[in-house]
Amino acid sequence: MSVAAFLWLAGAALALGGSTFLRRAGAVPAPLRAWEQTMRLAICGAVAIALLAGVALLFDDAARIAGHPLVIGAHEWHTLLTRTRLGQTWIAREALLVLVFVAACVDFRRSSRGLATSLLAAAFLAIGAWAGHGGGTEPLAVNVPLHALHALAAGVWLGGLPLWAALVARVDDSDAARGYLARAITRFSTAATLMMVVLVASGTWIATQQFGRWAAVFGTRSGALLGAKLALLALALSLAFRLRRRYLAALAVPHASALRRAALRLVLVETGAAVAVFAIGLTLARSTPGAHLDIVWPWPFRFAPVAAWTVAAARWQIVGGIALALVALPAFVWRHRRIGLAAFTAGASLAAYGLAIGAYPETYRKPDLAYTAHWIRHGAEIFTKHCATCHGAGGRGDGIAKLPAGILAADLSEHTALHTAGDMFWWITHGTPTGNMPAFGPQIDDEARWSLIAFLRGFADGHRGRVLAPTIVPGQPWLGAPNFQFETSGDDSGELKDYRDVQPVVIVLASLPASRDRLRAIAAEQARWQRLGARLFTLLSAGSCRDLGADAGALGCVTRGREDATFAWRLLARTLGEPGSRHTLAPDVAHAEFLVDRYGFLRARWIPSQEQPGWTDVNALERELTRLAAEPRILESPDEHVH
Repeated sequence: MSVAAFLWLAGAALALGGSTFLRRAGAVPAPLRAWEQTMRLAICGAVAIALLAGVALLFDDAARIAGHPLVIGAHEWHTLLTRTRLGQTWIAREALLVLVFVAACVDFRRSSRGLATSLLAAAFLAIGAWAGHGGGTEPLAVNVPLHALHALAAGVWLGGLPLWAALVARVDDSDAARGYLARAITRFSTAATLMMVVLVASGTWIATQQFGRWAAVFGTRSGALLGAKLALLALALSLAFRLRRRYLAALAVPHASALRRAALRLVLVETGAAVAVFAIGLTLARSTPGAHLDIVWPWPFRFAPVAAWTVAAARWQIVGGIALALVALPAFVWRHRRIGLAAFTAGASLAAYGLAIGAYPETYRKPDLAYTAHWIRHGAEIFTKHCATCHGAGGRGDGIAKLPAGILAADLSEHTALHTAGDMFWWITHGTPTGNMPAFGPQIDDEARWSLIAFLRGFADGHRGRVLAPTIVPGQPWLGAPNFQFETSGDDSGELKDYRDVQPVVIVLASLPASRDRLRAIAAEQARWQRLGARLFTLLSAGSCRDLGADAGALGCVTRGREDATFAWRLLARTLGEPGSRHTLAPDVAHAEFLVDRYGFLRARWIPSQEQPGWTDVNALERELTRLAAEPRILESPDEHVH
């Protein structure tokens, strides 16, 4: 956390929360006028410090960008301040802070209501949402307002607490002072409760956007900071609840100085917790979001219901645990609370134990290699060389290696999809915990291990994709299409992912001479295909683009990159009737056609040998393309990595 950034924002928070506290508390009685002037002077001074801190912060940010601010010339400073979001937002916020300072000093001299100070400080805090993570995370229409609300709620709460504490410390036993204290604290408590609701609701949304998945919360530095922030916030909330319930009504009672001292101690602790929450929140706001950090998993287990359910012993534990937990219901109904609590705790613990599987520091590690056809094919070569003796030439767990009695190698067509890429990387590197699979780290370098994992994902996706049909399932994208680089007979080049957010793609996996008639029919309808807005690629597993003659260009026949792409897409041609050959990794299919939507998901598939008439009538394919065209984005496009 930058000290300058903390002072910059803390000054604005005190201006917002402090002026709001004073305004809502109403007219200040004579015995507390000196306290009021002290508070207004403190607000004015805090804003003055914040103005200086803002200048220091600009130099600090410039140093992060350029290495050292003193090497930045006038032109670079002008560019930074006027042509970057950081600079433009800084100018707007520093200008607002000047106005806050003027308004706060006017409030100090005239003891005015402080509305201008509150509004200007609120604008300062809200604008920061545009320059931070809120302005860089879609959808902006939701994230920017929520980040702004989060900052405003924090400012009202944090900025009001010092005045809360100072007022309790200053109040004497006069009726006027005690009446003001009761009114001020009651109104602040009500406002603070509302701010807490806003903080928790907006913070929950922001956390889901910044971390993406639970693993990032538990396995990153940002996640640890978030945990500390939540713990401190819980402490502050518990103290606030205790103050409201036990002390609030008693503070206005005559001769209650002992109660006020006890309340003051609680308020000071709550203020310290709030300052720490604010500091941690600022650190998170100026750090890389947890979703973009490498995850180092700290626990030896993780909860994975689908993977756990494949183990017979775990199924009994899950079912038995749920049944035992249900026993707690009649126990609670019959008021046997101890028995009910014991049954529920034991059942929940047993079910949780069954749902847990082993995990490793690299369980959620992001792969070093992209999920592309090139690495899928390269990984298949690594598999054949190092893994096939145990797992079988077709990956079905029936290799020729002699394993100990009762030990079976995993059928990778089903096993792989149940585990993360990091799990597989750990096993390949270090061996399995049972010792049934040896460590290959000394034999296979990192690149080869990650390429092997890319193949295993493609292999498992082929098993999962057996349910695909010539018609799409509306609104349910789930299977990412493997990317590949290409050059075509029409001198076109690029990558499959270049068509994301542009147009759908039809991939024809063909062989000559078996597919010749179908390819001629497609070429004859080329003008209509163009009107449908679909990009066509033809991958020949047998024959060459030259054999297609004049039709090669119209069919988008892939020349360079064909071998990699053909192998990867053959993996996706597995059918329900052919769950996988025990002798080959990819099925020997003569012809298959795939429909990829404009967001990068494989949505439909037609294999002529399995289902007729399929897309022999272009109208059938047109119907699917029309349905896809009407679909909005449902999921983020599949990234290039295995998870």
